[in-house]
Amino acid sequence: LWPKLVLQVLKVESWDRHTLVGYSFVDIPKVPGDHHIEVKLWSPVGTISQQLSGHLCGQYLPLAKTHLVAWANYPGDFDGSDCQPKNRSALKTQSVPGVLHVRLQAVLHRPTKPRLSSDAAALAAQLAARRAARRAAGSP
Repeated sequence: LWPKLVLQVLKVESWDRHTLVGYSFVDIPKVPGDHHIEVKLWSPVGTISQQLSGHLCGQYLPLAKTHLVAWANYPGDFDGSDCQPKNRSALKTQSVPGVLHVRLQAVLHRPTKPRLSSDAAALAAQLAARRAARRAAGSP
C-alpha cells in the first residue's frame, strides 16, 4: 500500500474551543519534488442533539477509527469470519465549503545493496585465505 496522509482539521474559536472543520486524506506523491494539492474536506453529521451540542458547547463528533478516512478496507481491519471490509456507507457526512491547500515535498529513497568498506573487504579476503589454507592442510 502506498502511504497516505490522513487529515483531521480543527479550528480554535474565540473561547479557546477546538471544533472540527473536517476530515480528508492525501495520497503521498510518487514523484519526488514540491507538490501543491487542494483537498476537499468533509465532516460527519450527527443527530440533532449532537449538532446542537457541537454548536453550543464546542463538542464535535470524532471518528472511532480515523484510518477509515483513507481506507475502507485497511489491512488488519477485517472481520475474521467473512473477511469483508468494514462498511462506511452508513456514515452521514456533509461537504465542508472551501478547500485546504497542502504543500508536500516528496523524496523517493531507493536503498542500494550494502557495500563492504575497504577494511571489511580486506578482512573478508584474510578470512577466505585462512579457510583456503586450512582446507589445503586438511584441517576443518
